[in-house]
Amino acid sequence: MEHDSRHATRRQDVASGYVLKTATLNTLKKISRTRTLYVGKIGPGVSEEMIYSIFTNAGNVNKVIMGVYAHTHQPAGFAFVIMNNHKDATNAVKHLRKIRLAGNAIDVDLDEGFVEGRQYARRERIINNNNNFRGNNRGNRGGYRGGYRDGRGGNRGGYRAKRRRV
Repeated sequence: MEHDSRHATRRQDVASGYVLKTATLNTLKKISRTRTLYVGKIGPGVSEEMIYSIFTNAGNVNKVIMGVYAHTHQPAGFAFVIMNNHKDATNAVKHLRKIRLAGNAIDVDLDEGFVEGRQYARRERIINNNNNFRGNNRGNRGGYRGGYRDGRGGNRGGYRAKRRRV
């Protein structure tokens, strides 16, 4: 029986399928020589020092930039790691993609390059607590439609045809 091994393994030192599908030609050129890595799905207890120490196993790290929320400056769960050269960056992608760091399997991917301002998360993460959780207590405001009387609510409204009298 002949075994076809063309699709048995996938290169681990290239950009992810998402990047390859969504990138423009210019972005792909930048990625082919980048030193910058995007690290996602970072748990809340992970520090810059922890990321630095993990990535030094793959090569020389130039800088670690943690992603933060713009207003609170709290960690946002991602970081940019700038390696000293492209070979170290691809080595990090190959060996550190999907490793577990503080309980989370992190994502490591090649990035087109860090630009100041990208360390800020696009939006704040909303955490439900007792102050902003609405729950099921809708008060006297009805259900799906109508129902403002007596606090009953529900789906009682709708079209009602007039009866013809004979």
